[in-house]
Amino acid sequence: MSVSYVVKKETKRCFDEGMKADLFTREKIETLLGGKCYQSTITEDTKKHVDFWWDAPNGKRYGVDVKDSRKNKRTDSDKDYSITWLEIQNVSGKPGWIYGEEDYIVFKTDSKLLFVKREQLAYFAETKYNEYINSGKELVFDTPKECYIPYQRAKWGRKDIAFKAYIKDLEGISHFYVNYITDEVVTFNNKSIAK
Repeated sequence: MSVSYVVKKETKRCFDEGMKADLFTREKIETLLGGKCYQSTITEDTKKHVDFWWDAPNGKRYGVDVKDSRKNKRTDSDKDYSITWLEIQNVSGKPGWIYGEEDYIVFKTDSKLLFVKREQLAYFAETKYNEYINSGKELVFDTPKECYIPYQRAKWGRKDIAFKAYIKDLEGISHFYVNYITDEVVTFNNKSIAK
């Protein structure tokens, strides 16, 4: 089996799982928060990192980027619901998806949809990245076991920089979340939701 075939198969699997998470999130938004969701264009998705648009009951339109649950490393058989990956720089060396034009990045866990404002997430990720680099440490090129260690797949010809983050830390910066098991919407620190 060629490397090219394996990469294509893995890319398709990731795309299919991502589409399922997108559709699931849209349905939960419309059912529990109200409003209507609309598919973004291919350019909006690939350049602005907007998976879909949400016309919320408050009359505003929000760009949403959904991140499905992730594995600790690609070779793991199961997802790890305690972590996610944050992309500082993409595979071409351009700004990662945390610098897109989406309003909310929604992280799907085993029971919740965490709605994090993009600016808040970018600030959080930049802070963690800078703390690491300013401590004199360098990027690593093998998947790290720990969170908040910048990782690059240079040996595969990739220019990306990403690191694992704890979901519990993202809960702390979430604007609100939807528990899709109980259909409960939870806000933090008296923040109003887009509803």
